Amino acid sequence: RRGGSGSIIDDALSITDQQAVVTAHYLLRHEGLFVGSSTAMNVAGAIMTAISMPPGSNVVTVACDGGMRHTSRFWNRDFVEGRGLVWPDEGTLTGEVLLECLIDGG
Repeated sequence: RRGGSGSIIDDALSITDQQAVVTAHYLLRHEGLFVGSSTAMNVAGAIMTAISMPPGSNVVTVACDGGMRHTSRFWNRDFVEGRGLVWPDEGTLTGEVLLECLIDGG
């Protein structure tokens, strides 16, 4: 289906690496989902989209990869911190912290 302007794509979001890392850790801790970076970015984008939608709207995304294929990089604390990113503190990673990260850009 084509968007309102006639294009196939209506919009695109930019998700930072930090937002993806925080989203993935949130999903593991609170939903029991061990996801890869692509799924983390998709979920972060879905949440960001949902925030801007009217109440009662539906947002659908795809969980396209699992975390097992990402253990040497995305799920490797040394690798993540070596890229200047912050490894989330699992004890304080709440929904509010996730939303703050997504709204503030990481």
